Amino acid sequence: MSSSRNESLEERKVKGQYSLFDEESSGDFLCFDLLFHDSIFSILILDKYYQLSKINGRFEQFFGKEEGQGLGSSIFDFLSDSDSKNLKQVLADKELAKEALIIPLTFQFDGHDSQLVDAYVKAYENTFGERQYCLLLFDKHFQPDNSIHSFKQEIFKTIVDTQEKERIRIGRMLHDSVAQLLYAIRLKMQHVLGDREYQSDDIKSMKELLNEAIVQVRNLSVDLVPSVLQDFGLVQAIHAMANRISTADFKIEVKVPEFCEDFDNNLKLAVFRIIQELLNNAIKHSMATTVAITVICEDHTVNISVTDNGKGFGESLTELQKKGTGLRAIKNRVDLYNGEIKIMDREIGAGIYTTLTI
Repeated sequence: MSSSRNESLEERKVKGQYSLFDEESSGDFLCFDLLFHDSIFSILILDKYYQLSKINGRFEQFFGKEEGQGLGSSIFDFLSDSDSKNLKQVLADKELAKEALIIPLTFQFDGHDSQLVDAYVKAYENTFGERQYCLLLFDKHFQPDNSIHSFKQEIFKTIVDTQEKERIRIGRMLHDSVAQLLYAIRLKMQHVLGDREYQSDDIKSMKELLNEAIVQVRNLSVDLVPSVLQDFGLVQAIHAMANRISTADFKIEVKVPEFCEDFDNNLKLAVFRIIQELLNNAIKHSMATTVAITVICEDHTVNISVTDNGKGFGESLTELQKKGTGLRAIKNRVDLYNGEIKIMDREIGAGIYTTLTI
């Protein structure tokens, strides 16, 4: 680096204008060795492939790693699947070079307990114009400044918005492509078979499978893009979802007051997605025959409960989130509204209770 750039950097340090992410910082690692050798933060630098290219002693100490251990590894090797997905969405955000974000991450290493930290994430470009990333890790009891809350809100919003965009993309693809192909196949089959009175068992089986595939694709498309929510409101959308899922062996009771329609559109979508995910969990894991959905609004909070008569959880919320039961996706939406999730095993069955602040 030239002497003029050195002078400029020193002048800005004296004036208190120097930043960790200053474009004029020395070297590709943002004065990493100079400024953060004894940092209270664990610091990681990721290259454009999300591999660890630089870590400090605090990281090695905090996570019990030997010097240089882990360099060249993908950051995702140390995270759960759900955390990896969330971090990928953050790192892919083009605005990350302008505004840093904070995301909760649980690091997992062989032979060590998992560690839950907040990661302050910022993208930058090195001298070769390559996009790289700096992660500052700190535990839950440390706050770098009073703006941490707004940072967290922004990261949760980014994750939720990205998920919704992906749902819409996949839902439209199913409706406009896959579903149309299945309809075309059914029409072609009807044309070829005509009005034949006799049809073999194989032909009948093929028609039944095709009709079932059409129904499944249509249901998937509706789940991903709930147009009834847009057209008829939250109450009707929840009832429609419950009616579609209910069977003789799996009955769903719904209690949602009409004043829920006064919620803004973002809150309606959050409530709908939370209930949708909780119903999916009940179907997959609870072995229940009845499920009750209740939404109550009071004192600037929205309380959502989904209870069933199934086998219960038998594990803590933290353990269930690690196993990817869908609760992590719910947590992102709940955190966006400064809410909380509670699970409770009852004498018969279990309940999940979420609270959103409005």
